[in-house]
Amino acid sequence: MRKDNVLEMHVEIRHFGEQRTLVEIYKRYYWHNRTAEVRAIVKACKECQLVRQIRNIMSHVENLENIPICDLFYKIALDTAGPLPETNEGNKYILIAIDHYFKCCKTKAIADHTIANATRFLKKYIIYRYGVPNFILNNNGGE
Repeated sequence: MRKDNVLEMHVEIRHFGEQRTLVEIYKRYYWHNRTAEVRAIVKACKECQLVRQIRNIMSHVENLENIPICDLFYKIALDTAGPLPETNEGNKYILIAIDHYFKCCKTKAIADHTIANATRFLKKYIIYRYGVPNFILNNNGGE
């Protein structure tokens, strides 16, 4: 039963790690040598082993640096939402630009997510009104 309780607790806290699992077990259960048993069970968890492998790979990647945000529309994020139910005008997608300084959004309903639509949107709703942003972030989606 101990192993089942530990596994259930570990999954309940979303594989948050050995220390967090120990804290939760300490709150609810007591048995002799529980620390060693919990550590062994968490160490054998397949999901946690995958996360450890990814962390080891990522530790060799260069340190990321924050991009400074100093003005309105200095840095924006651009993405597309959809496909959504089609409107009477034939639009199925929404182009979204989010300013990282004021956290305001500019949106436009579009029929398809092409580079031409994104370019027109950027020109008309961002560049002509606020100037050219220094950084445009996107998720390299198909659009």
